[in-house]
Amino acid sequence: MFTGTLIKESLDKEDLWDSLPLTDFETEMLKEHAPDQPSVWHLAQLNIEDVDIKKISKELSKSLKQGTWYVDFSDRATVYIVFAGKIFKYPKGDLEKRKEAQAYGRSLGIPERQLNWKA
Repeated sequence: MFTGTLIKESLDKEDLWDSLPLTDFETEMLKEHAPDQPSVWHLAQLNIEDVDIKKISKELSKSLKQGTWYVDFSDRATVYIVFAGKIFKYPKGDLEKRKEAQAYGRSLGIPERQLNWKA
């Protein structure tokens, strides 16, 4: 099972929100956010079965807003970082691949404190 957090405001196609396996909903107010991000986020835990991981990763990549948005999720062994139009997948603990995904996020203008996904 892959888990992560999805931000509703990151979706260009919000209808996807209702079709995903989401739990543990909350709202967060941010003091520091990128210029294209609102100060209030609606978050939910995303739970993806192993058999659905490729399909849902592709759907998210097509549905995320361009700019400073991404979603990360992982299981015990693998990490996925999904941006609009780009997906990074690497073994947990692979610092080089993690740095590559973070560098891509920086190139999009994602604030440094938001590039802190697990593994």
